[in-house]
Amino acid sequence: MVDILVFGRSYEQHDKRLSRVLNRLLRSGLTLNAKCQFRHQSLIFLGHQISGRGILPDPAKVEALVKMPVPNDVAAVRRFIGMVNHFGRFIEKLAEKTKPLRDLLRENVDFVWDAPQQQAFDELKLDLQNSVELAPFNTAYRTIVSTDASSTGLGAVLLQENVPGVRRPVAFASRCLTSTEQRYAQIEKEAHAVTWACERFRMFLIGKEFHVETDHKPVLALLGQKTLDDLPPRIQRFRMRLMHFNFTISHVPGKYMTAADALSRATVIQPKKGDDDFAAEVTAFVNSVAVDGHPPEARLREIARSQAHDPVFFSSTEGSSSRKR
Repeated sequence: MVDILVFGRSYEQHDKRLSRVLNRLLRSGLTLNAKCQFRHQSLIFLGHQISGRGILPDPAKVEALVKMPVPNDVAAVRRFIGMVNHFGRFIEKLAEKTKPLRDLLRENVDFVWDAPQQQAFDELKLDLQNSVELAPFNTAYRTIVSTDASSTGLGAVLLQENVPGVRRPVAFASRCLTSTEQRYAQIEKEAHAVTWACERFRMFLIGKEFHVETDHKPVLALLGQKTLDDLPPRIQRFRMRLMHFNFTISHVPGKYMTAADALSRATVIQPKKGDDDFAAEVTAFVNSVAVDGHPPEARLREIARSQAHDPVFFSSTEGSSSRKR
């Protein structure tokens, strides 16, 4: 059976919840093994260290990565970057620190481990030992998604605000753009960043009001004000994919969005095949039909007036009304 985690804001709340869980297990005829831990302030769960303060990587996994020897070939570099990427949600400014290593993965480049690679290798290990503590997601708090797009990648940060003006990160995310996506206009990349970020953090955002921040001001009109018919086809598709979400959007100068900006340049996570696939296109089309299939109120009133002056339609409706009476 999978692990069970019971938590509470106080010992009293925790114990009440634990009692209910244990009683349900008892009624179901299930037993617990000796590895159970009770009333801990902090514990390891699913590869993470969870406490009342926040979430950190499992120290044992971090230690294993820190003890990795210096890579001696491209495969070893790729393994190290893969492990770092596993903890990417905890690391800011991933791009600057991984670039010397990623340069070794390019085609037709000789493998030369020099001072820049060693420095990046050591800094990443140090960053993992001092990971940013992520806040547990709370549905009662104000939620913000900060997004950015560079020439080569997308970046996003999921933030929550308990006290006005005080924000804590819940998760960081980034991925590189495909060769096709790199040819998008910058405004399309920024719209893509918003769409991808909302879908990436979907499990936190569906059914909840939240706010999106972008450093590209023209995106505001394209994703919030203009009608679908006034948009270019690619922006239309992004807009339609965002119809699942309930959000407001505002412009924030890039100098105040350093985390998302850095992540957008951290082209470590490769896009999965089908990120912008046929299924997404079909869903977007269905959404557009659902939204645009109903004429606006003014159009309905215009139709009603025209029908009232149409003798054939008028006699038809009159006959229908008299039959009902």
